[in-house]
Amino acid sequence: MINKAKLETQLDTYAQLLVGCINNYAYVPEFINGEVSSLANTRLLCQTRSIFFLVDYAHITKNPKYITYATQLAKVIQSNYFCQNQQRFFQYPVINTTQNTSADKLLYELAFVICAFAKLYAVNQDKSFLQIISQTKAYIFSQYYNRVNKFEAMLNPQTGLNQNSFMHLFEAMLEAVSIIDDVQLHNEFHDFANDLLSVIYDNSAQLIRENSLVAIYEPGHSFEWASLLLEAQQKNLFKSTIDYNSLVSQAEKYGVSQQQLVFAEIQLDAKPHGNVFRIWPLLEQIRFYAMRAQPEKLDKSLSALNNVFFAKDNLPYEYVNDKLEPQQTLVKSTTGYHIINCYKYILQLSTL
Repeated sequence: MINKAKLETQLDTYAQLLVGCINNYAYVPEFINGEVSSLANTRLLCQTRSIFFLVDYAHITKNPKYITYATQLAKVIQSNYFCQNQQRFFQYPVINTTQNTSADKLLYELAFVICAFAKLYAVNQDKSFLQIISQTKAYIFSQYYNRVNKFEAMLNPQTGLNQNSFMHLFEAMLEAVSIIDDVQLHNEFHDFANDLLSVIYDNSAQLIRENSLVAIYEPGHSFEWASLLLEAQQKNLFKSTIDYNSLVSQAEKYGVSQQQLVFAEIQLDAKPHGNVFRIWPLLEQIRFYAMRAQPEKLDKSLSALNNVFFAKDNLPYEYVNDKLEPQQTLVKSTTGYHIINCYKYILQLSTL
């Protein structure tokens, strides 16, 4: 039986630390407890993912004050992370002159700019946010992907295309087309999605390759992709030929430990890699079970989550080792994105 009150308490504990950071520092640092990173040394991702959390939390609690906090962070982003000379966002505030961001990392950051501002636009209808979405998308499509050269600019000769940043671009574009009625944008999303999945999906393994030329897989990302493909289909915005149920079945078969935790990395012909488990892959697995309303699987994985990763003070551990010992007690400000993106579906289930 799912303990709804416990999930709500965990969300509220995280939310209060998050808004406490905004009240105290006027931005969200890398961690929401413990030592505070300066704004100059805090990633854009900490602000964008916090907007994601706050907008969804406002919907769950029906409390508009969290939209106010999200809007405040949008102003922080515009004032500090946007470079007027280059007309794009930086990974760190513009005042940080030591930035050396790789293309993959910058794409990751920009994808979440689109995602955050699309979510915020959906609730406050600030038309300036549409300009940010359009401008950021145009920059991405000029640098990292286009219909003619596809992903050529991002290909590694040995490993091929790394999928992670592009997965979040799929997520961001899905968020955008959900709230923007624009035929060209929808067509661009469809073309991009089909091109991407044709490169990173391994038909034989029925899993998503982390790098397109290497048969190594992160089961957490296959769970995450399954949820994204399911969401896109449910919204009638994109239907892939890839079977998301098969993605999940294969990830379950090869990527889940005896303790019901999700391995970081797997190969089909070898034992799973690594002795550290992170919270986010398990949250992505649970999200899919909640979206598909699979109560038995949901209950088992949720028990593992609470017993291992929420063992103290209703705050999450980011990592545990193979003995299930916490490896970090600081709470990342980026982890709330995964938590709420999972819990919102659990709390929607009619069986609660």
